Amino acid sequence: NEQDALQSAASWSLTALPLEVGPATVSLARRFVEKYRELLGVDRLADMKHMRSAASMNPAGHVILGIDFKQTYRGYDVRSPIEHMRVKLRIDATLGRLSLLGSDWVRNLECEIDPMPRDAAVEKARLEIPPFAPGLGRVHRFETYVLVEAGPASETELTARLVHHVMFDVEEPPAAWSVILDAATGRLLRKHSDLLHTDVIGNVAAGTLDDGPNGAFKVVPMRSLQVSVQGGGSGVTDASGNFKISHPGTSQVTITGRYAGDWCAVANNAGANTTFSMPATPGQAANVVMNPTHQHEFTTAEATAYRFTTYTHFFVAKRYPNYTGIPKMVTNVNINNRCNAFYRNSTINFYKSGSRGSYNCPNTAYEEVVAHEYGHAFHVVFHGSYNPLSFSEGIGDHLGLFVSDQRIIGRDFLNQGQHIRDYRPGKSAHQTQWPSKGKEVHKAGEIWGGFCMDLRDLLVVKHGVAKGKDISEIITITQYSRNPTDMPDGVIEVLVQDDDDSNLKNGTPNFKLIAQAADNHLLPRPPDPPTVQFKHTGFPDTRDTVNAYVITAEVTSQAGTVTRATLSYKVGSGAYTTLTMTKVSGDTYTASIPAQKAVSRIEYFLEGWDDKKSHERYPDIGSLGFTVGHMNIFFADDFETDRGWTGVHTATSGRFERVDPFQATWTGNPIGDCQPEDDHTAGTGKRCYVTENGLRGREAYLFDVDNGSTEIQSPTFDLSAVTPGAARIKYARWFYTFNNNDDTLDVDVSTDGGKAWKSLEQVAQNENRWTVVESMLPGPYTTQMKIRFRTADNPNNSVTDALIDDVSVVVFDDDVAELTANTRTPGVGTTLKFDIEALKRPGSMYFWAFSFSPGPVSVPGLGVLDLGWPVFLVISKKLDASGKGRFEVPVPMAPILKGMRVYTEAMVYSSGGILSNPWNIQIK
Repeated sequence: NEQDALQSAASWSLTALPLEVGPATVSLARRFVEKYRELLGVDRLADMKHMRSAASMNPAGHVILGIDFKQTYRGYDVRSPIEHMRVKLRIDATLGRLSLLGSDWVRNLECEIDPMPRDAAVEKARLEIPPFAPGLGRVHRFETYVLVEAGPASETELTARLVHHVMFDVEEPPAAWSVILDAATGRLLRKHSDLLHTDVIGNVAAGTLDDGPNGAFKVVPMRSLQVSVQGGGSGVTDASGNFKISHPGTSQVTITGRYAGDWCAVANNAGANTTFSMPATPGQAANVVMNPTHQHEFTTAEATAYRFTTYTHFFVAKRYPNYTGIPKMVTNVNINNRCNAFYRNSTINFYKSGSRGSYNCPNTAYEEVVAHEYGHAFHVVFHGSYNPLSFSEGIGDHLGLFVSDQRIIGRDFLNQGQHIRDYRPGKSAHQTQWPSKGKEVHKAGEIWGGFCMDLRDLLVVKHGVAKGKDISEIITITQYSRNPTDMPDGVIEVLVQDDDDSNLKNGTPNFKLIAQAADNHLLPRPPDPPTVQFKHTGFPDTRDTVNAYVITAEVTSQAGTVTRATLSYKVGSGAYTTLTMTKVSGDTYTASIPAQKAVSRIEYFLEGWDDKKSHERYPDIGSLGFTVGHMNIFFADDFETDRGWTGVHTATSGRFERVDPFQATWTGNPIGDCQPEDDHTAGTGKRCYVTENGLRGREAYLFDVDNGSTEIQSPTFDLSAVTPGAARIKYARWFYTFNNNDDTLDVDVSTDGGKAWKSLEQVAQNENRWTVVESMLPGPYTTQMKIRFRTADNPNNSVTDALIDDVSVVVFDDDVAELTANTRTPGVGTTLKFDIEALKRPGSMYFWAFSFSPGPVSVPGLGVLDLGWPVFLVISKKLDASGKGRFEVPVPMAPILKGMRVYTEAMVYSSGGILSNPWNIQIK
């Protein structure tokens, strides 16, 4: 209806318009808009700028004039994500009538105008687009305007911000990138490529031998194989052989490839490599079948070698943590020789078929032979060499047997029915036993191959086929990440991988089967676990000075029945008291240590006996312990700022420095990372202490600790007012050591300002992962306390790196709140009376809360309640001048409450606040 009103009002001016758009026409149109600005929403005429004008002829022969005025703000165009904000006029000049009038002017527009410089914006935008060949990307257009968008609350709410819009033309790979940044902050708002892309898609398969040299010929997908568009991009196939290559345009292209991809590059030593080249239409599947029929051993050997080299890579990578793989493993096939396959200088090599003496050997590029030779390369990757050779041969057989899922290595390798190594029960390879010394290396390797295969079959019997194979792969392949030095060490690492409670002394879930497999081949192994075993989680530090400390453990016997269990404890330096533990259900035993005052240190150990007269102690040496009292953070340093740590160095490189770490590996032997990309601090933390960050992209060994020691020492701190034994240190560490493993990371404490040091911990093995450690600080506590972290490469023969982060010291004091009730079993309709004491906080406000379930519930700035959610606050009062309080809580006359357990706790607020001990009651 506004259109009708405008049409009538405008008739006086439109009949005189010329049949072309010139300055006069634009001026007349502007006066028209000014006259009806309220209807059009134009609130600031000065911001209305002429945008464009054009005249055209419609099919009826009428001249149509188009005139647009754009909205601006402080000199900048105002735009939505797709167009300018503008006032539009379309006029049929032949009839002198208005054909279209539109306006999307934004009223009351306000926007900050503080743009970053153009060059800075271009550099930020350039970082947001994929990398391109140097010199092949240029800024096609740079615009700054006010972007208006729908707000987060509704489509009618608008937001406006000044933006930089940077457009790049990239020739290689072809793209036209559009990047929009917030002009003030540089934050990315959106990006996209304006080129039309139609993916080139398809599938690659090939004919291979499926089950040994005389097995079935089978066409299967080729995984991780590179497919290229001639003159364009490339992609790799997935596990199903499918590929997708991003491509500009829709015209037909030529795709090419050969047996080469991310993890394997086959080289045919008997002639040219097999390749394919075929037309493909973007968007339409181009399906490639290489070697579709078994016409010649050479072409089939290429396909089979590629298939099983790639398959073995993924078989290992599935189970081996942080395995970086062996990129583009050179796989030589059809070598002009007979009856052999070998690993050498990062290549695996396979012979063509033929006779040698009495042997008539097949082409050796088939399943378990390929996996075996890959095993040598894998051994070199994690170990740095393939010594000891006997272990390397065993690892090769391990992978060959597991990949082929049968008990023979080199099926029909010599003649039809004559195999290289036969691991079936009763056959030669299965009967080989430790020691390896004096045995030919392949024969000695049978010890490890037989152990792994026996263990797999035993696990299958116990757990079923799928689960048994899964467990066997996990515990035998993943353990290589710990770099076992020989077969007995490998057995121990298999047990470590199978362990579920970080205590090998009590066995592992599959200890008996691992032991049986090792015993089959007389492989040394740890002794059987003790007959009486314990499962126990140490009692935590507590603020509870009222309730007894209930110690719970599972006590079992592997040979008989547990007849007795005891708990022995002592407080401070006192004598041990022994309590008989009570069997409460199943194998669960409990005993209660009486409540102790703050600050007390309690240490304890467990003992158990069975009817076979076996007796064990847990832990077997030393004791467990916890501290009673109010825990305070004495200091905490996440190393984001410099808080006064000092360095002491003799090393020529690898000195500790406080930096943002970057990931570093040693390609000669990547046992995981030498150092990680991120520090340990959660959230926004970035910095930690690192033994020299070096240069990104360079090998870690160039910057590790060399020719001496490096250490960092904390500022001196005062613990003289702390109760002896009531201070604890906590820190996160990372330690990488490889080669001779004779370096250590030492953590020490000094009580005399650094003149003498006591050891807190010494890490003597590779632990290249963030590990959090807590330990008590030994006394005496003085005004001259210091902590230091020290490592060295001495002698200079190893790769050694260390990182330290998030160091804190906590202390315990007697600032506690004690909550007690007159009875633990009140009835409905009764009144429960509570007493609370916080003697260090007289006159403080306190709150009493309850819940119908135990905790924990975290209270920001206060701590963790032993109450579950929801928590109900009931009482709010003040302690008296002595720090004591008493209050009453009526129990409603509600039968539904009978039998319910209520969990209660109090919170005392002042100077940070403290939580009381929990107290629970059951309503009668």
